[in-house]
Amino acid sequence: MSLLSTKYILLLISIVLILIGIGLSLAGTLSAAWQVVDLTEFGVEHEHGLWIDCARSIRPNMDSPQPVVDYSLHCMYKFDDSADRVVNDMLWNYDVDEGEKEEEGVVVPKVEGK
Repeated sequence: MSLLSTKYILLLISIVLILIGIGLSLAGTLSAAWQVVDLTEFGVEHEHGLWIDCARSIRPNMDSPQPVVDYSLHCMYKFDDSADRVVNDMLWNYDVDEGEKEEEGVVVPKVEGK
């Protein structure tokens, strides 16, 4: 083998390794499995990624001793603010309801943290 063919073989191997590295980097970035947490007391497995969080649940089956395992992932984007809007709407509605009850003279228990 000549020196030129050895260089081409090494160049080809380098290109293949670079493409494999790029593929693994893209798969890791798009995957949610950066950190996998198994919460056995809640029967849930969470997968936390850079831009997406996923959960897989195991629910108890009341008719059988075997639990119902939901193998599908339920995912939510981290940058989606729709869940934040729902929580804020619920808190705002709770505050409005509490104010109306105080006006009617109904005693409303205070929630800690408010």
